[in-house]
Amino acid sequence: MTTLLLLALLCTAAQAFQSIDFIVNDLAATQKQATFDNKGYFVHVTATWCMPCQWMESNTFTDAVLCDYVRQHYLAAKIEFDHPEGIAFKKQYQVTTLPSTLIFDAQGRLLARHDNSLSAVELLKILQEYAAKTNNSRPQRTMSSAVQVAYQGSGISRPALIPDGVTTVTEQPPHRPVVYAALPTDKPQPASPAIADATAPKGNYTIQTGVYSDYNNALRNQKRLEERFQQPVRVTETQSHGKILYRVLIGIFADRNTAEDYLLYLERQAVPGFVKLLE
Repeated sequence: MTTLLLLALLCTAAQAFQSIDFIVNDLAATQKQATFDNKGYFVHVTATWCMPCQWMESNTFTDAVLCDYVRQHYLAAKIEFDHPEGIAFKKQYQVTTLPSTLIFDAQGRLLARHDNSLSAVELLKILQEYAAKTNNSRPQRTMSSAVQVAYQGSGISRPALIPDGVTTVTEQPPHRPVVYAALPTDKPQPASPAIADATAPKGNYTIQTGVYSDYNNALRNQKRLEERFQQPVRVTETQSHGKILYRVLIGIFADRNTAEDYLLYLERQAVPGFVKLLE
């Protein structure tokens, strides 16, 4: 009995530290291997300075179910935005937003692209959708739409695993009480998100939800957030390694605790981000 328990604990620990095995900055090798294996592949365009990209690194690509599915049915490639390989790739496929995920079949034909951060559940659903078009004849495993994945990384949490038949949280207007699914966190959950007055915002904190190299993409994200949430959304300019980047910021909050409470609300609406001091 002790031996079986130990094996079970070891298996659980191994699953907890899983991550997708990426081919890094070598698209030619990825395409060659995909043709040989008759597998589709996806390319994740990322950068060390991109916070949503790092969120996917810590949360999406470490999910056990997604890792297992990719290992069986896809090849995964990662290209750094500022790497010479990345410069050629983003020019060829007009990549101007980070993170970007492009899906190809075994012959290297582009099937789809998603220019935004993706949770493990979202990416798994997309990969399953295109698996039949990648010349991969292996049987596909599906996952119930009620399943949500628990994420713990960089201070970000997501809905925990929810059994089939349990109603998940749906988006509600920010000024109404929001009922949250139970989360594996020690932080008390508010009955409703604390929200700054959008008509006369005052405070020292805001939430950054994305960084873009293209100004028009930043404006499009700003408009989407303004339509979904009753908070002021701004686009500010910054520089990194000599490049002009555009940050999308939502809300102005009086203190860090208020901002963190609203960040929890955003994350439950699939909008990752982090709290920062206003400059």
